Amino acid sequence: MRLRYLPLRGILKPIVGVTVLGARIANARALVDSGADFSLFDATIAAYAGIEFDPRLRRRVSGVGGAITVDGAWVDTIVAKHRLRLLMFFAPDLPINLLGRDNFFHFFRVGFDELDHQIELRYRRGPHR
Repeated sequence: MRLRYLPLRGILKPIVGVTVLGARIANARALVDSGADFSLFDATIAAYAGIEFDPRLRRRVSGVGGAITVDGAWVDTIVAKHRLRLLMFFAPDLPINLLGRDNFFHFFRVGFDELDHQIELRYRRGPHR
């Protein structure tokens, strides 16, 4: 599936829609980020959807903006018309949600077409490790 980049602060980016399937359905947008180790979403999405965190998945992570503590959960989602169970981490006050390599990239072969401002998500059939 090829999707057009969407604007983020005036710049076109590889952003896709994500439906979070919790006690309530939450629709969000996320940057497909090959530089992100894992998927990280704003905690308000988890609160709205009624996602319960697994205390064993709490961790301290660091990135360009510094270090933060994140809470994790396995979450049922829909991305690019496919139902996925993703390991997602949540933190307050994130400027953008991220879909990272572990484990979102296990479900799709991801291609970035910067000239045409499109992202290609090719679903992988079979086990997703």
